[in-house]
Amino acid sequence: MGRRIQHTEEFVGDIVEALKAYGGAAHRSLVVEQIAVSRGRRGAPLPGDSAGNIQREFESHLGDLFRLPFGEGSHRWALAGATDRA
Repeated sequence: MGRRIQHTEEFVGDIVEALKAYGGAAHRSLVVEQIAVSRGRRGAPLPGDSAGNIQREFESHLGDLFRLPFGEGSHRWALAGATDRA
């Protein structure tokens, strides 16, 4: 169980760092791509269904850490405190 929690926290941190790299908001495909690049540099490649796992982690923290600035159904993700950019 501890391993699952650590893995989850790591994905959440990866999402936060990826969104910060894009100024606080980005399309989810860019977030997943940024996480893959970042993890590859660290020698920690993404496991199998990583895009699905990343999306589930994002959704599990909607409202507290993350938000959907264009509403439900959009693929643009943002940090909860980030301001919208044009």
